[in-house]
Amino acid sequence: KLEQDNLKLLEHKLNHLDTNMNPMIETERRQVGIKHTLKRRQEQLKCRQKLKQETERRKREKEHEKKRRQEQLKCRQKLKQETERRKREKEHEKKRRQERLERRQERMKQNEKLVQVEDKLNHRDTNMSPMNETERRQVEKEHEKKRRQKRLERKRIEHNEKLKQEETKEKKRRQEHLERRQERLERKKKETSKRRRPRKLVVDSDSSDL
Repeated sequence: KLEQDNLKLLEHKLNHLDTNMNPMIETERRQVGIKHTLKRRQEQLKCRQKLKQETERRKREKEHEKKRRQEQLKCRQKLKQETERRKREKEHEKKRRQERLERRQERMKQNEKLVQVEDKLNHRDTNMSPMNETERRQVEKEHEKKRRQKRLERKRIEHNEKLKQEETKEKKRRQEHLERRQERLERKKKETSKRRRPRKLVVDSDSSDL
């Protein structure tokens, strides 16, 4: 309060408003100007500090929101991958069962045919006439051909299974590599942002006494 009164008094002297006082000398005039300048600078400094704090707060909020969204996206991607993996496993299991069933049916058919051929070869069926040599060879050829086809089909299925397993392993390895890389990038980004974070401006308490 006293300082404000003094400032007003000095302003009066500056403007020659008080007729009972003599005009200010140059030193007093400069003193008043310096005090005004210091006060204005302090107010500007406070405003800049507040603005800086507000900007940093908004920046932190934005980074937090961005991080939250990234985590949500990551969770959704993991959930999607897990769902797709389960779906693939179900389809694979269904296909495997179907193939087992088909192989079983094929074996039953082959066994049935073999029994019929053996019966014919051994003249067990009295209603069948004995096989001649040409017919016997033909039957054996057909039988060998079917066995070969069966072996080839089994090898093909095994090869496909092996390829699928290798493909699944490779996909898993790539996904793990990608996730590790993403984690490294995020850690690096955090460390960089910590290093770049500006220091808070400390205001000297003695400056208010000027």
